Amino acid sequence: MSVYTVANINLELKNIESEYIFECMEKYTAQNISDVDICISYRRNDNIQLPKGRIIKGAHRWNWVETENKYTAFQRMLEHNKDVSLLESDLEWKQVNLQLSEFENDLGITNEKRFFTCIGEVFANAVLYHNGFILHSSAIEYDGKGILFSAPSGVGKSTHTGLWKKHYENVSIINDDTPAIRFIGGKPFVFGTPWSGKTRINDNICAPLHAIVFINKATENSITPCVGTEAISLMLSEVRKSVFPEMMEKTLGFIDNIINTVPIYCLSCNISKEAVDLVKNTII
Repeated sequence: MSVYTVANINLELKNIESEYIFECMEKYTAQNISDVDICISYRRNDNIQLPKGRIIKGAHRWNWVETENKYTAFQRMLEHNKDVSLLESDLEWKQVNLQLSEFENDLGITNEKRFFTCIGEVFANAVLYHNGFILHSSAIEYDGKGILFSAPSGVGKSTHTGLWKKHYENVSIINDDTPAIRFIGGKPFVFGTPWSGKTRINDNICAPLHAIVFINKATENSITPCVGTEAISLMLSEVRKSVFPEMMEKTLGFIDNIINTVPIYCLSCNISKEAVDLVKNTII
């Protein structure tokens, strides 16, 4: 049994013996914890059988099965016609059972890496029940303020936050891909999580959320406030979207709270110190 604290949420892993996962989660190791918020139990199963129910096509490589009194998701390798992951959770994402078959794809994604990704999928759903959500973004802390830079993959959010780290002191990368945002005492905070995309740049720190900046590539640098339907649309484009109405309703509520409490900007920029200076001088 191993217990970790991610975004002030205690996560217990049962039946896990993986040096890779221990290494990825090491920064988040819990100390003197008596209460657990999420418990994930694992077992290997090379003959995964899906429960009966209507299959709902999902996202993030997961499909879902409509079942009573629980959430059920699975991953299927179509080229092999094989179900390789099965995730079953209670309705509040407190107790989760995870089954994986022994399988390594052509890209060399091992079972250990798949399991680590599955834990991240559980957390991304469970955080909705802890006044929070995941925003696809690169998050920094600057002088005690949390700033999120969001954009579709490949636009350059990590490049931009890297420039902050290069040109300014007092900058820490909180998470380079999937930070958590939680409302605590009615105020939003950004937290590091162990899941940070390809770079694996993350830290177990949090900061009050000061601003969110959506990035577009451009030859000239400019920044404008983003409000109303534009802000809603941009936020929706970079959050996890559940296939279940009750979970999506939670996400929409958090987006509404963010828009009403945190300044949001649209940044058109190139790769330069001038772009970083423009953002800093505008939002700090």
